[in-house]
Amino acid sequence: MKRTILAEVEGWTPIIDSMASLHGLIHAAIFGRVWRFCQMEDGVCRASTHTIAEFLGLDRATICRHLEVLVEEGYLKDLTPELRNRPHIYADTGKASLKLSIAAENKGFATVAQRNSQSETVAQSNTGVAESNSAVAQSNTTVAESRMSKSIKRLSKKQENRLNAALPREPRPRDLHFEALADITGLMPPERDWKQLTRTAAGQLSRYAKELRDVDATPEQIAGFWQWFKRNDWRGKANQPPAPADVVKLWSQYLNGEKPNGTHRNSNPQDPERQARLQRLADAINQRRRERAKAARAGGGS
Repeated sequence: MKRTILAEVEGWTPIIDSMASLHGLIHAAIFGRVWRFCQMEDGVCRASTHTIAEFLGLDRATICRHLEVLVEEGYLKDLTPELRNRPHIYADTGKASLKLSIAAENKGFATVAQRNSQSETVAQSNTGVAESNSAVAQSNTTVAESRMSKSIKRLSKKQENRLNAALPREPRPRDLHFEALADITGLMPPERDWKQLTRTAAGQLSRYAKELRDVDATPEQIAGFWQWFKRNDWRGKANQPPAPADVVKLWSQYLNGEKPNGTHRNSNPQDPERQARLQRLADAINQRRRERAKAARAGGGS
């Protein structure tokens, strides 16, 4: 596999201008750090996201998001895409091209006498130059790290927001009324994979689950409706599940212990408080249905 550069690199991390301009400084800094590890003997980066994050002063989640984008854009290749809970191994693809150039110039040859006479002076000069170069290199490294740290802190949230927008959203909290209604109406998708639920079925379940929730129905009561329906309705006796609208329509009869034809079963006519409560529930359901029908007619006529 091609690599961006084959060179001995020590003491600095590259920031590619074109990548920083297109994707932001954090993006370019993370690539530069991974690139540094790719210059090791085996030519790949085996560093953990924690190690990269600690060096750049970022969190691990940010490192992971940018690494995914770098792989998608072809700057890096993930050699262990199926690995879980362990550091992945990344390779530089060579898409971001870096070149180093070193030139040598022949200044001529000195005589042995000249070299001998000047050896002490040259040695002293070389020592001074080496010390000076070392100090300059350390200073440049410190300045580069300081500038990169300040630039990262000043970076706007726009780049982070763009990456966060591409992440999958957190799953919604479970709606037990919705699930119980899906169970008794036969609309529950295989293995509870809600992505397989049609938009029409999901709309009906959401609407009627809300109506049942509004009249204080519990998921346990919704689950118990199926047994009552099987005993008292001809469709249930034929093992045909009710539609979500049927559950709401027959809800007051179910709570009141009535059969669909109006016959009472297991009711207690001497309990006026219970009868009044059930009547209020039935009135509330019927009122909401009338309001929805009225709103639908008004919307169709406009």
